[in-house]
Formats: sequence, C-alpha cells, structure tokens
Amino acid sequence: EPGHFRFSVAGERIIKLEGKLFFTHKGVEKLLEGKTIEEALPFIERLSGDMAASHALAFCEAAEKVAGCRVPKRAAAIRSILCELERMTMHIHDLANIAGNGTGYTVMAAQGFRIKERLVRLSVKMTGNRFWRGMIVPGGMAADVGVDTLAETKRIIPEVHREMRALLKMCLSNDGERERLETTGVLTKESAVMFGALGIAARASGIGRDTRITHPYAAYVGHQPHIITETSGDVYARFMVRVRELDESARLLADLASSLPSGAIRAACDAHDGFALGAVESWRGELLCALRLKNGRIERCVPRDPSFCNWPLFGELGPGNIVPDFPLCNKSLDLSYSGTDM
Repeated sequence: EPGHFRFSVAGERIIKLEGKLFFTHKGVEKLLEGKTIEEALPFIERLSGDMAASHALAFCEAAEKVAGCRVPKRAAAIRSILCELERMTMHIHDLANIAGNGTGYTVMAAQGFRIKERLVRLSVKMTGNRFWRGMIVPGGMAADVGVDTLAETKRIIPEVHREMRALLKMCLSNDGERERLETTGVLTKESAVMFGALGIAARASGIGRDTRITHPYAAYVGHQPHIITETSGDVYARFMVRVRELDESARLLADLASSLPSGAIRAACDAHDGFALGAVESWRGELLCALRLKNGRIERCVPRDPSFCNWPLFGELGPGNIVPDFPLCNKSLDLSYSGTDM
C-alpha cells in the first residue's frame, strides 16, 4: 500500500503537507465488468481487507435491491453481528496502534493486539478466515452461526470489552499519553463539512452522521446504535470516538446475539436488469456501492471506500503540527490505500 507524502517544514513544524496516492491502481471497475454477482463477490471482499464484511454487505444490498429479494430476519441479524464484530476488531487495533505504536507507550500495542487476536480467532471459528470474509452473500448468508459459536461469541465479547476497557483506563490516566494526543492534528468542523469528511473523522469534529441511523439496513432498523460524537476534532477526539463506539458495539452485539431470530438464512436472489445503490457504515465510515446489472451480469459496478473521501483531510490536519506527530495524525484516521487505489 504505497503512498507519497511531501512535507514543507520550518524546522520540525509542518507548513504544508501534500499526499499522492493511486500508485497501485487495480482497475477494479473493469475487472468486475461482465461477471455474475457470485463471481464478483470475492473481488469486492478484497477491496480493503480489513472491511471485507462491510464491502460485501454494501454490494449485496445493491444486488438485492435490483433483484427485489427480501433477506430473512435471521440473516439480517447475523450480517449486523459480523459488521459489529469487524468494527470492534478494528477499533481495538486502532486504539492499540495510536496509543502504543504512535506514541511509544508500547504496553498498549502489545496488550491491545493480543486482545484483538481473540476476535480474529473468533472470525476463524465463525467464517473459516481471520477477517470476516465468505459469509455475506446475495440473499442472506452462506452459512448459519451454530449454537456453540453463538455461545462463544456471547462469552468472548464482554470479556474482550472488559479487558480493553481496563487497558484504556491505564492509558488515559497517563499524562504523557494525553499530551501527545490532545490538540494534535485538529480537524475543525468547518473543514470536515467542506471536505465531506466521513466516519470517525466527521464524528470527532462534531458531525453526527452514521448510515446505520440515517439509512438503516440489515438489523439496524430494530437495533439502532447511539451516535457517538466529540467536538475537539484532534487525535484525542478520534481516539475517544473509537473508545465510546467500542462500548456501543459491545452493547449492540449483546442485544443482537440474545435476540437472534430463528428461521432461514438465505432467500432466492435472481439477477435482474437494473441499477441500485448499497450504503453501509463501515468502521471507517460510509461506503457506497453503485451497481448496474444487464442480462444477469455486471455492466458497471462502482465501489466507493470512505478512505477516498478522507485522504484530502491530511492537508488540513498536517500544517501546524511537528513532523513526529504526523504518524499520530495518520493512525488516527487509519485510511486504506487499497480501498482508494481501485
């Protein structure tokens, strides 16, 4: 995932920051042309490896709208469970990465990545791979979640949440850690609005935007999250949005797992001609998938990762900070090069 950043500095102070991307443009839109929905899905899941479930869900939502098929309630609930597990996994990763690798407080990285590994191994048990791939398919789910796996999920989630919360309590009581995070990489609300910031970047700057609430999908119609916002717009605010969203995901997962409906997990989803848009709030922010089908195959598919919208924010975050704080700014957004270089 290559990117090029050019700093104009006065001493260590950043005056101007320019970013260049698209070094590994993959030609995804052309690759998808002419494929069936089933043939295209593995490509969609690998657009950005840490958002496999979210990208798959946006793609399947679009396909299902074109087909006019109704996803069974159990499948919709499992989809939301997978997406919240994906969110929880990556929020833990980012909290450990920002506070540990970003500042040198290495106990956060060592213990945070250990805690994240518990969720990654849960993914192996549930899906057969480490990053929530291969489960979400047009019409519902490729496989059900068994009783044993569901019980293990109910056990692991509160344990992981408690462990991470204890680690965060220690981290946030450290004055040196707070000093590095607070007032670093400020994105004002005005700039966030002007650049169309999405996800964590927007909510940390006071913009209460979440697709799960504005355009509910899967099981979020009956299990809506509380929207989490901060106002200072700095690295600390983006850190705390993740901390509070971790709490919210733990709550949602407990509700979804305890009220999982019985019944079918997949409905027929025959390909028809037409156009539709799928929208999903991934852990990074809103992602979209525009899909046009003709004669049962993809005529055009345009996925849009939230990273594409948020990369320009670095021009606002960088200036005024010192060069050693750029990694903190970078990790606090944790954008995907792969999701942008499509």
